[in-house]
Amino acid sequence: MAARVKYAYDHGHQVASHTWQHLHLNTLTEHELQVQMWLVEEAVYKITGAYIAFTRPPFGEYNDLVLEVAGMRGQIIANWDFDSGDTGGLSGEQSLARYRTLAAGHPESILTLNHEINPTTV
Repeated sequence: MAARVKYAYDHGHQVASHTWQHLHLNTLTEHELQVQMWLVEEAVYKITGAYIAFTRPPFGEYNDLVLEVAGMRGQIIANWDFDSGDTGGLSGEQSLARYRTLAAGHPESILTLNHEINPTTV
């Protein structure tokens, strides 16, 4: 895993955090949030020499405390505004139809949520 992260970083990709244990961040205390963010920061720094700038909260869940702790750590919360539906069982064709509908509206930007968990969406 470390070699993949290093390769991506060395080839110009942004390495962000999704937290250490993929917990529901909006249920955690400040200390628990600090730990979840720190563990990823430490690992990424050891691998790349760079600090995390963005965190995508698991399940898209965050609250004011999550925003506050992320800000204290110099991070910005980045969340999607479009879900391809692949985790809900949509096929690749169904996800593509969602994309086409979205693109037809000519949005200024799109930040998508995609997973490579189903053979049809890889």
